[in-house]
Amino acid sequence: MHPDPSLSASQAEILVLHDAPAAPAGQAASGTSALLGQLPLLAAIVAIFYFLVIRPQNQERKKHEELLASLKKDDEVVTQSGLFGRITRVESGRIEIEVAPKIRVWMEASAVKRREALGVVVDPAKGSPA
Repeated sequence: MHPDPSLSASQAEILVLHDAPAAPAGQAASGTSALLGQLPLLAAIVAIFYFLVIRPQNQERKKHEELLASLKKDDEVVTQSGLFGRITRVESGRIEIEVAPKIRVWMEASAVKRREALGVVVDPAKGSPA
């Protein structure tokens, strides 16, 4: 809105300021309360993400580390690539697997996916035959 040219400068300034929309008195408080209102939703999303993604991955990693720590000679194992064999030697961080009579290969111990017992595949999550 343009002030009337017949008004003095101070009257025009008052008129312009009067026409300007005033900020609500509790605007800062409402912004804070809106943020606090979103906090439970954010906490719920983080909790769901933790229980559906992070926790299961940590449990699986822990089980795999326990499996690797318990590997010993004559264990029948399956590797990540699907290679079946019997462990003939265990050294720090690597194992020797016999995949056929007199055919042995060295591999990283972390490549072992699961252990087998007497030709029956054992599910590591359940600890019983699959």
